[in-house]
Parts: sequence; C-alpha cells; structure tokens
Amino acid sequence: MKAVVWTDTIQVLIMFSGMLILLIFGCKKLEGLDVAWRVADENDRIKFFILNPDPSERHSVWNMIVGGGFIWTAVYGINQAQVQRAVSFSSLSKAKLSLWVNLVCIVSILSLVCLVGVVMFAYYSTCDPVLAGIVTKSDQATITIYGLLGGPLLGLFTLGMLFPWANKWGGLFGLLSSLAVNCWIGFGAFINKVVVTPTSPVTTEGCRLNLTTIETISNITTTSIQKQEDYLIIYKMSYIWFTGLGLLVCVVFGLIVSFITGATDPKKINPGLICPIFDEVLPCLPTKTRKRLHFGVRHEDFVKFSKENPKTMERGGYDRTLYIAENTDKIPHDAIRGFPKHFENSDYNTKL
Repeated sequence: MKAVVWTDTIQVLIMFSGMLILLIFGCKKLEGLDVAWRVADENDRIKFFILNPDPSERHSVWNMIVGGGFIWTAVYGINQAQVQRAVSFSSLSKAKLSLWVNLVCIVSILSLVCLVGVVMFAYYSTCDPVLAGIVTKSDQATITIYGLLGGPLLGLFTLGMLFPWANKWGGLFGLLSSLAVNCWIGFGAFINKVVVTPTSPVTTEGCRLNLTTIETISNITTTSIQKQEDYLIIYKMSYIWFTGLGLLVCVVFGLIVSFITGATDPKKINPGLICPIFDEVLPCLPTKTRKRLHFGVRHEDFVKFSKENPKTMERGGYDRTLYIAENTDKIPHDAIRGFPKHFENSDYNTKL
C-alpha cells in the first residue's frame, strides 16, 4: 500500500506541474489570463448555467449535479482502488480526513484543467487544430467507458445494500442486463458517430496551411453532422447519465428476477449487511414509521460499535445475546457479535 500511495503522490505532482507549466506559458503567450478569458467569453465558450433538462444536453446544471453525483459515488463508493485506500486507515476519522483532503486536490486539479482549456482555446481561437488537421482526432473515452462499467457495478452494490429481497440470481441478472444496456447505448453512439451537442463555431483564418486540405476536412466534418439523425434517439443521451442509467437498470431488473426466483426473507438477513437508508436520510420520522421502512430487517437487534460498550469494544456489531434467534442454527454457537469464530483473530477493522 505504501508503494501505491507514493506512486500516486509522484503522479499527482507530475500532473499538477505539467498543467501549471502549460497555464503559465500559455498566459505568457497571450499576455495574461484575463485576455484568454475574454477571448473565450467572446466566442461563447464560457457557460456556467445551462438549465436545459434535455438528457441529450452534453453538460448542464442538472446532469452535472445528478448524473455527476452518480459518477462520483461510483468512484469513491465502489472503486476498489479508492475503497482500499480508505479502509487502510486505522480509524474512521482519518479516513474521512483523507477524503476531505482528496476533495481539495480534485477541485484544484479540475479547476486547473478548465483554466488550461480556456488558455488553449484562446491560443488557437483563430486556427482550430482539429479543423486544420494539426490534431487528427480528440480522445475523450475515459469517463464514458467508466460510466458504462461503473454504473452496473454501482447498481449491484446498491441492490445488495438497500434492498433486502435481492438474491444471487437477481444480482447476476441485474448486473449483466445493466452492462448490456449501457454497452448498447455507448457503443451504438460511438459506431454511429453520434453528435450529442453540435460543436461551437470554429475558424481557420489564422492558419498557414494548404486551403485545399482545410476545405476537404471541412466537407468531411459537415457530412458527419448531416448524418446525425440516422440512429436511435437514445444514442444522443449524454455520457454523464450512463452511470445513473446503469444503476437504475441493475436495481429494477435485479429486483424483478429476485422476486421471480424467490426473494430473500428480510427477517433472516444479517442487519449489519443492509443499510437502513431511511434512518440515515429521514431521522426525523417517528420510530414506528422508520421501523416499517426497515421492511422486516431486524435493525433493532444490531448494536453499533461503541468504545463505551465493552461488548462491542473489540469487533463492534452484534452482542451474542441479541443475535437473531432464527439464525442460531446456521451460525456457530460461539459466534461473537455476528462474526463467525474464524474472524476473531483477524485484523478486520469494524470501525470502518
């Protein structure tokens, strides 16, 4: 883990250094960041509040808040690399602190990326490098691919953590169906060269290139845009929604298959494995109402980790005397606080 952390640290330093160098030299060429910002604004590239609710809008306030929320939940909630770092800390408070520090770094690096983009546009404002053939294509596959794969996986975890009726067949079918739907839309849009949002006007007036080459490239670009209606409308959906769509499909199909194949009895589930979501988001509700929203899961039998409670000092979770009676024939008699005996000598940190 130390090797991974040091590698990431060096990588982040290189990324920050590279972008700072680009930003400084770009501003020097343009005689200031204010000039770059003015040029971008005059060319209608500075857009903060796009309120169009259309799912085909590439970036808007709504898809960045809602769809972006699903993306970051997948990144920090189920991504093995992120979760591994979080659980490696000795306490929950340290893990939370690391995430706050990470938030500052993420905001900083994204802000730098945006500023570098503004400077680059201003520098090439009179000679678009793609239209002029200086750059043959733009590579933007990373977030799209992560949305295609991260959505189904987030849906699988959500299905298992929030829905006590889910079973293994529901989880398997939900994951596969979600992956199939996401890949169908994502790769369908790629194969059909779908233009989700028409590109803003660009010019090559400042280029010192062969005009015949520029004219040919312009004709090719125009042709590809004219073909944008020869595909299913769903292909126009913004990539920001892929993660949320994957989650929804996985949960819906997973629950349907679970009920068809025999739903799990909530009363027989270890409540430590199901999140009482309504207790967390709606703690103001009456106790009786929240208990009904447990859907049969015996959350009242679960004793959370507490330094003041000696029965949960070492492992947290269940007190042996409170363990659900229906499960005593399936769990070893000497199980301690809900964990089988072979976990007793492990280094598992239940505080996390």
